[in-house]
Amino acid sequence: MITLEMLGGLPRQMDNVIVSRDSDDPVALLETKWLKDARHHNDKGAWILQLREVRKKHPTIRGASAVLAGHWTEGVGLMLMSEGGIKMVLVATDEQVYQTLQPHLDAFLGENRFVLEPEVMRKSYPRPADLLRFITYLNNTGNLRTIATSWLRCERVTTNGIFIGAD
Repeated sequence: MITLEMLGGLPRQMDNVIVSRDSDDPVALLETKWLKDARHHNDKGAWILQLREVRKKHPTIRGASAVLAGHWTEGVGLMLMSEGGIKMVLVATDEQVYQTLQPHLDAFLGENRFVLEPEVMRKSYPRPADLLRFITYLNNTGNLRTIATSWLRCERVTTNGIFIGAD
């Protein structure tokens, strides 16, 4: 378990800490947070904001990065940018991800198909065994990488304009 102290002396568990060679001094922090639904926005968002407090305690840290996946709302993103000075790369929403997967799922399942509905998927995956077989098939055929790469090219409309993740 990797822990670093904050200014108040409270230890925080980190997902990943990059250190200089032959040293224990942290240089960069990397956290990952995945939300299946919007229930834990505040908890996980606050955790990301605490990275700057960890940085204040350790002057050798030159940067921190967070990978936020799942159903994060634009409001939380704006809060993280304004309160934490966090820069973001916006990629496909869950709706856009399911739209890119749907035709491949339909072809894979044939007449036994079903619709990937974001509202339903956020609560519970329908037919998880079929989804596992499908994702495994996509990965084994090399198609998953191609589809996932397209998620960086999806347009995201925000209050600040239209963004494309690859940009």
